[in-house]
Amino acid sequence: MAHTTAAIDRLVAELALDATERASVYARAAKYNRECGCALGGVTTLAAFFSVSLHAFVSNDIGLRMLGAGVGIVFTAALVGKSVGLLTASAKLAILRRSLARRAVRETGMGHVNLH
Repeated sequence: MAHTTAAIDRLVAELALDATERASVYARAAKYNRECGCALGGVTTLAAFFSVSLHAFVSNDIGLRMLGAGVGIVFTAALVGKSVGLLTASAKLAILRRSLARRAVRETGMGHVNLH
């Protein structure tokens, strides 16, 4: 994500953005960079925990085997949620960079913008 952020910094410097637009772009980039996936990981963890608890209650299967399976399911849900949260933030940052690059091409009339 650092490479994408550096590209966004270069594009913002190239573009004639007013102060409000520049602040908005930097705020969005900072938000996506700070995203750690914990929010989505927490949601998926809670959903898995309640689902496993509901299943155990409804099926009346409260044993060691169910406990082990439940812990595994909740742990896996947490990992998947965190990973999806990180990937989503990375994709949003890439989309922001791409939209700025397209705008730079339109404004400068250049057919190619070097982002590396």
